[in-house]
Amino acid sequence: MKLKSFKAVVEGGYEIRILNRESFDKFLNNFEEGTMLELVVKEIENRTQLQNSYYWGQVIGSPSKEGSLMSNEMFQGYTKQELHEALKEKFDVKSTAGMEQEEFTEYINKIIRWAAEFAGMYIKEPEDL
Repeated sequence: MKLKSFKAVVEGGYEIRILNRESFDKFLNNFEEGTMLELVVKEIENRTQLQNSYYWGQVIGSPSKEGSLMSNEMFQGYTKQELHEALKEKFDVKSTAGMEQEEFTEYINKIIRWAAEFAGMYIKEPEDL
């Protein structure tokens, strides 16, 4: 049995847009014409506003925000968006927009561990703020 999950967004009422359409189409090519498939629709809980605020405000941060990536001289000169794009590339992430809460937490934790190893820095945890 072939099984794979794809994320989609409801748009314009009852239409859906597959977020990674190219991957979805490649997966469908694994089936012969006429193959019966079951589609399961499940609402996902996207990352929370608190997670988003922590990511942009503390993890990415700013040059004046102690304990953030942008406060480290290695990352100065980047804009927030450039640093965000560089991190996505580093961790092979296409988009963070549709990430579920747990998935986004894992992504942030990878960044925190990497920053400690690569840059020797401590990114403040939410409870330390």
